Amino acid sequence: MPRKEHRETLTGKRAREKGFGQEPDGAPKWPVPPPDVSREEIELIDKAIEEAFEQIEPFSCGESSPTTLIVETTAHELCPVEFLGNTGDIVYFISMAHTERYGADHPLAKAAAVLKRRLRVNMAPLLKFADARTESAEEEQMLESLWQDAAPLAEASRTVAEAIEGTPELRELTAAFPELPERLKELAGIAAWAAERGAKVRLTYVI
Repeated sequence: MPRKEHRETLTGKRAREKGFGQEPDGAPKWPVPPPDVSREEIELIDKAIEEAFEQIEPFSCGESSPTTLIVETTAHELCPVEFLGNTGDIVYFISMAHTERYGADHPLAKAAAVLKRRLRVNMAPLLKFADARTESAEEEQMLESLWQDAAPLAEASRTVAEAIEGTPELRELTAAFPELPERLKELAGIAAWAAERGAKVRLTYVI
């Protein structure tokens, strides 16, 4: 079993007060639908996502965030590369990239569609992630299955960042998250560092 050697948790403020489902213990879960959802259910999910993003406030340095991307590696040393801003931006983006295939109409979902379908960017390494919280042995096993080679993640993160910066349409679609390309570059740097050491990486999040 890979060792959990490194976590990146630097965040900024992201208020999210409605539009998300609640588990019995009150912990919010990102509303990614199952494959067999109807068009009506997709529209309800999309509306919930829109309402949730309306609650997002501008990033303010030094304030805590309920939404955090966690990057772990199997390296035997701490990674010197750090996130310099809100990692929640990446969580929102990759979550929306998942909803894109269900027809979500949010700008971030549209950005993912442009990246995947028009620019042919391989986003698969970025989309291998899950909630860090587990409540069963099955969920623990699922988390263990998320370990992946670091080099493809570095390449995907870097390519998406460069595409956003170099494509006017993508800049417009991600305008509410102007630091997203920088956070993706930092993720690429962490993954590249891990790749140089033959280590694997895992992406999870907390909300």
